[in-house]
Amino acid sequence: MTIKRFEAGNEEAAIKLAQTEFGEDALILKVRSKNPKWFLRLFKKPSVEVTAAIKETSPEEEKQSELFNAIMLKQRESEDKPEEDYILPPGFEGLGQKEAENESELESQRKKIEELESKINDTEFLLSKVTSRLTIANRQLKDKDRKYENNVLQLFYETLLSQGVADYIADELLNEVLNQVSEDEININLIVKIVYNSIIGILHPTEEPFDKKGSKKEAKVFAFIGPTGVGKTTTIAKLASILILKKNLKLGLVTADTYRIAAVEQLRTYGDILGIEVDAVYKHEELPKFVNKHKKVTDVILLDTAGRSHKNSENMKDIADLLSTIPKSDKLLVLSLTTKYETLMEVVKAYSDITDFNLIFTKADESEELGSILNICYLTGKKVSYITAGQNVPEDIELAKPEKIAKSLLGLGGDLL
Repeated sequence: MTIKRFEAGNEEAAIKLAQTEFGEDALILKVRSKNPKWFLRLFKKPSVEVTAAIKETSPEEEKQSELFNAIMLKQRESEDKPEEDYILPPGFEGLGQKEAENESELESQRKKIEELESKINDTEFLLSKVTSRLTIANRQLKDKDRKYENNVLQLFYETLLSQGVADYIADELLNEVLNQVSEDEININLIVKIVYNSIIGILHPTEEPFDKKGSKKEAKVFAFIGPTGVGKTTTIAKLASILILKKNLKLGLVTADTYRIAAVEQLRTYGDILGIEVDAVYKHEELPKFVNKHKKVTDVILLDTAGRSHKNSENMKDIADLLSTIPKSDKLLVLSLTTKYETLMEVVKAYSDITDFNLIFTKADESEELGSILNICYLTGKKVSYITAGQNVPEDIELAKPEKIAKSLLGLGGDLL
């Protein structure tokens, strides 16, 4: 398969460039808006980048594809293969059982000690970084309009605002400190502890939604919903790879995104690589048939839906009608962190009117602010399941970790992934 990027002033023109070079059979893998940042906006206009591919079907490539699938299957078999069982002579069946139990107890204690050491190290790191930043900021704060007399409170306040946290939410987080101690008694340790824990509480830590817990009679269905261009299909591909290759689950893929150019082919390309079938739904009433087809032979079913504008009532009604055919499914609203906070809130409100859902935030690597995550969780009480940062499948996705997000919001952490 040959893959190439094409850039033009709008999506239609970029797709035409791809079809001119690759022909009408070109697969559109990704459409991404490119907005110049900062002063570059003066010299460069916004554009759209289309990633396209042409699938070649030479005998040699078919052999390579078969070889790839065989290697992946072999790898999965070797990872899941249990250790060889050994048969003990009569009378020796209980030998080593007590030692094994003691070993297990020691291992459990060792893990607890490591967790405590990790928390202590994290706290020391946070304190040292805040102290360093405070020393630099003290001079800058003298001549600025201040919200707080306390320098550390002021520093945290400005840091939260710089991350896109709404001012009234930043106020509430820092007022929580003042509610517990007087301003004269405030120190770095108290602020870090109280604000950090308050943020984690707002972010609602979630469990892995795809964990297989015990036996079940039928598969669980997850429907991915959201606006156009937020990365629903790529997110599904990442999760599908993890579920199959790392969790060894049986997976069903269904797409109802039959409006966008080559959307079905895009998901089927991923399906071909993973060795699973992808079913396309062209009418709402067909969806239960395909879901029931997969339910008894898979563990998880992932449903891709078409991007729907939150401002178009007909679009929202259409997605509501589709979801009504699978009422027992879990919904995941996919949002891009490159979208303005005000728009994100409008999207969340519109989708909240038609269904309940958890959140997935994408394109963290393309955003300079993470405050929208905290703002939306604070205002809606929704939970964040996953965060993505990049296009690599399946590496660039991770279960949302409130601790990492809190450190990033406070300017004390590294990458989210």
